[in-house]
Amino acid sequence: MKINILLGTVLMMAIFGPKAYSQTEVSFTNSADGAVLSGTLLTPKDVENPPVVLMVTGSGLQDRDEELLGHKPFKVIAEYLAERGIASLRYDDRGFGKSTGSIEGVTTETFKQDAIAGIDFLRSQGGGDLPKFSKIGVLGHSEGGTIAFLIASEGKADFIVSLAGGATQGKEAVLTQNYNALKAQGIPSEQIGEVVDAVEEVFDKLIASPEDEPVSVSLQRIASESQSPEIAQTLALQLRNDSNGKWYKYFLALDPSDAISKITCPVMAINGTKDFQVDCQENLGNIRKRLPESPKNLIKSYEGLNHLFQNCTTGYPTEYATIKEDIAEQVLSDISNWIKSL
Repeated sequence: MKINILLGTVLMMAIFGPKAYSQTEVSFTNSADGAVLSGTLLTPKDVENPPVVLMVTGSGLQDRDEELLGHKPFKVIAEYLAERGIASLRYDDRGFGKSTGSIEGVTTETFKQDAIAGIDFLRSQGGGDLPKFSKIGVLGHSEGGTIAFLIASEGKADFIVSLAGGATQGKEAVLTQNYNALKAQGIPSEQIGEVVDAVEEVFDKLIASPEDEPVSVSLQRIASESQSPEIAQTLALQLRNDSNGKWYKYFLALDPSDAISKITCPVMAINGTKDFQVDCQENLGNIRKRLPESPKNLIKSYEGLNHLFQNCTTGYPTEYATIKEDIAEQVLSDISNWIKSL
């Protein structure tokens, strides 16, 4: 059996050639609560001090590949970059895959601290089996992109790549999602306005609720007080899990605008024009407004791409699984070229 495996490996290398990078399983610890994050580090061969990106997933617990409906965008990005001289570290979210750590009561702040622990790990390398990295950046998707903005504002990254990272208050992003969803269903604008106003009322009261009050209790109270109890009751059913509810409440209140205005490192921020989850025009517009100008920054929209940066028809999440493409080639090329230009 070992001989067969060895022969198979030799044949594969003869057909496809050896990989231009090495793969190492690593782990790092968030000292705040002892969570151990397990990940994969890809290091390009024959590059003495390569730049490296720490990859941060979007909302919801995900593995290091950010696997979704058969797609593995982070794996695709990591291998593409490694073949072009750029290292990467991607990891399983806490409490998921091979990573440990509690997920009870976690918020975006918790995931940010996990990412900072990854940056500290990368900065500590050099002199051992792993190289010293010339630059350490953060590449985040969706919520991970928001986390990249927050980390950059604290001066902890040499550059960041935000892939549809939310740049407006979470509440506004969700209200825009609701508006677009209702509009797509052909509902008249005046009716959409009434629904969105009712949802916003609930969100504002939820954000203002006592910090130590369980979210499910907050929503039950809001439902009894609200002029639109059916809206609040629907939200209460969706958020009856208190740990998830705490994340959602934090997300609704979080506005990275001030953080973006404090960023001094190079930023690449991109969106697809058919992104249903993070509105392209609204999002990039706020980034252009807030981000200090720099010739090194790249803010770009991609015509016809969805939230996963796939070429698509509608942009709706229901379409993701039907698309064969993991991520558009142009996006991969732009990320690689931009990082190499720094």
